[in-house]
Amino acid sequence: MDAFAVSVTNGLSGSRMPRWMLLFMAAVFGTAQGMMPALGFLLGQRFAAQIASVDHYLALVILGGIGLKMLLDARHEPDVSEVPVLSCRTILLQGIATSLDAMAAGLSFSAMPDVRMLPACLTIAGITAAMSFLGAWGGRRLGRLCGRYAQCAGGLVLMLLGLWIFCRDLLGV
Repeated sequence: MDAFAVSVTNGLSGSRMPRWMLLFMAAVFGTAQGMMPALGFLLGQRFAAQIASVDHYLALVILGGIGLKMLLDARHEPDVSEVPVLSCRTILLQGIATSLDAMAAGLSFSAMPDVRMLPACLTIAGITAAMSFLGAWGGRRLGRLCGRYAQCAGGLVLMLLGLWIFCRDLLGV
């Protein structure tokens, strides 16, 4: 869900985004979502409390910071040739931020002796990659229609998503 929302947001603000970037985003988000449960499984119960105590702060800072930058960038109406394409670094950070809660799922998997991690992780990765691609593609098409207002909306969505993850984990909402 988080990766899909971020993909749509990226598509909205990146109407000039090349197709390879859509595929890269889908691969990053799918890989991150597929690997984090495996990482959580490997870390097991030993570090569960420490990881759970900071993942919401990381998501808030990373997604909130990226969203704020998008809002600030949208304040002026640039020439279409000036609109920056998302960097690979930004997409990697987004992939990590949106998959931190998947690590917690992996921690819970470690308490279940009958869980087959490889099929679970591959399924998670495949579905996330497909949904991220479709979200970015649809967002890009909509972004072409809405212009800089889409970038403002995308920035707000990222900031609200970071805040939602933070509140959900911290307050148990």
